[in-house]
Order: sequence, then structure tokens, then C-alpha cells
Amino acid sequence: MRKRRLFLGFALAIVSTFASAQVLYQQTVLDATDRGAFQDFCQQLADDFVPIFSGKVTSVTWQGSYYGTDNPAATESFTIQIFADNAGLPADVPLYQIVGNASKTAAGTLIGKTLYNYALTVASPVLNAGTTYWISVYTNLPCGNYAWADSSDGTANGVVFRNSGGPWVNSSGGTRTNHIFTLNSAQARVAVPVEPVPFLHPALLVLLAVALAGLGVARRRTLPVKKD
Repeated sequence: MRKRRLFLGFALAIVSTFASAQVLYQQTVLDATDRGAFQDFCQQLADDFVPIFSGKVTSVTWQGSYYGTDNPAATESFTIQIFADNAGLPADVPLYQIVGNASKTAAGTLIGKTLYNYALTVASPVLNAGTTYWISVYTNLPCGNYAWADSSDGTANGVVFRNSGGPWVNSSGGTRTNHIFTLNSAQARVAVPVEPVPFLHPALLVLLAVALAGLGVARRRTLPVKKD
């Protein structure tokens, strides 16, 4: 019991604090060997991730290109969905969904087409560090033109997709298993260690109290006597 109490006394306490502008997760290494599979409401891709910190996703950035003519519009409508994990596949119903116009800037070329950077402000629920989630980012343009850029980062767990809102499928092997995206948080929760506070045994507390009392008595004895 004494060893356990001493251990608890000297253990580090962990508290949750807030840190601004954290990256919850990212896959940023471009796989330039393939443009990627179609990514729209006709064929929806999903990629798994495990947040580094706990927090709300406040913006998503990603990369993509077009099979046909490059889309010159400054913004484009996208749907972003975040799913819980369901035995190695995304759940059927998303935890969070947003439909919005994403900003778009040229980032180079990919197999003869313009590669674009995209960004969209979101407001997801709190995602927990160390928990597996899935993300899907698809265009709301007509089917069969847009591709979410592939990444060589992430887990090689097959191509996870579904057609027109049907059941999720894992097509094992091959490329297109991971995609370029970054999840940013304006305020993420980070575990921070607190300075250890030593545990004092009750007997030591008694001795300390006696010592302090003795110092008080000694001080009173040495004070000068006030004369009338």
C-alpha cells in the first residue's frame, strides 16, 4: 500500500489543454503514377485516417485533377463526408457532411492535366485521437470527370468505394488506395504533462507541522518586549 501511495504521489498528471492551428491528420506525398479513380456522387471513394490530436476539423485541403477539359472555375461544389469505422469499412451514414464551394488553385501538372489544390471550411464534431475514421471528398459535377489525387502516404488497405450510395466495397490490391488530404483544426486538444507533486506520508506531515509550530514558538521568544 505504501509503495502504491508513493507512486501515486509522484506520478505525472495529464491534463487537456488547447493548442491553436493544429494538423489533425495529413497525407501529402503525391503518387504521380496515376491520376486516380473517378470521385463523384456516381462513384464515391473513401480513405481511412487516425487523428494525431483530438479536436474539430475546421478546414480540409486536398488535391485533384480532371480526365477531360480542365475546369477553369475559381470555385467548385464538393461534398465532404466523415464516417466512423465499421469493421474496416466506413459506416453507411456519415458522422458529418458538408456541401460547399471549395477554393481552387493550380499546383502543377499530373499526367498532362492541371493538378489543383482545394480547400473548404468545415465544422465537424470532435474527432478523437487514436480512433479510426474515414473521409470522402467528391465533386458535385456530372459523373466521370473528376479524380481525387492519389497519395503514397497512409495505409495500403485496398480501394474502398461505393456506387451511387450503395454498400461500401474493398477492392484489395492495386493502386488508388490512399489520397491527398489534410485535416486542420483551429483548436485541438493536446495532452500536456503537469509537473509532478511529491506525495508526503502522513507521518512526515505530522513532523512538518511540529517543526513549523516549533519555529513559531522560537520566533515569539526572540521578539523584543515592548516597554511602556
